[in-house]
Amino acid sequence: MSCPATGYLCKTPPFDTRRCYQMYTSSQLSWNESSAACSTTGQRLASLENEKLLKFVNDSVGFLGYTWVGLYRTSSGQPLMWTNGQQLATKLYPKVFVDANMVTGLSCSTFNGLNVVMNMKCDYTYYRICETYKSNIFQRKPVGHMVNDVSNGQPMASKVISIIECVRNCKSDLSCDAVSHDGVTCKLHVQQAGHNITVTSSEVTYVRMS
Repeated sequence: MSCPATGYLCKTPPFDTRRCYQMYTSSQLSWNESSAACSTTGQRLASLENEKLLKFVNDSVGFLGYTWVGLYRTSSGQPLMWTNGQQLATKLYPKVFVDANMVTGLSCSTFNGLNVVMNMKCDYTYYRICETYKSNIFQRKPVGHMVNDVSNGQPMASKVISIIECVRNCKSDLSCDAVSHDGVTCKLHVQQAGHNITVTSSEVTYVRMS
């Protein structure tokens, strides 16, 4: 998987290769600042929506004291939500204590590697773990659409392959963000600012949904 070069290495779970997780220790930030910092590298604060993912990150990436993860609550009485949009399901953490009541109102969550997910005031400052996520879902773009910030494309082997096979090749390469196919040649496109695809009547273009 292609992951940002800063911070620790981005570690990919063998059971879910769409993701990788990366610790950043250059500065301690609030939860909102941490979320924004993850966004600048094309990531999000880590969603660890089951104990298997939490264990992988703890074992492979590690935590340095309290560390921000992508779990938050907007107000008292509201459920804790992950940054991927899923609600926290405490039953998926049979060996982990989730403290959801330490802070009233808006709260954000940390993990310290000791099997405790703990709510904190969101303006506290800690290190962060960011997550890179690549969807396996592709969306076809209509003629005239501009696909921004991707490379001009790398042609596949000279043999003719179908658009279905073209998308399948992109799906298996998580650095690939889009494909274009003119009926003969399949091109794979990766993130590269300053390049665009303009979808014309002579090609079919699919873009990976984030």
